[in-house]
Amino acid sequence: MSLHHQIWEMVTMICRPRGQETATSDEKARNDHEAEISRLTWAVIDGKATVEERRRLAELVNAQHEQRGA
Repeated sequence: MSLHHQIWEMVTMICRPRGQETATSDEKARNDHEAEISRLTWAVIDGKATVEERRRLAELVNAQHEQRGA
């Protein structure tokens, strides 16, 4: 698990209402996508991303924008 993902897990756990200590399946899926977007973004920035990784990043970001209504 990446450092970004670990930090994200800690923040979401701290901000979660009492009695809801575990993430919902939607939150887990969103966290997984956020972590993958972060990992792929850094691969692109570092110049190490493959063409397939760039495509996957574009797909994830487009899906994220659609979900947010952007």
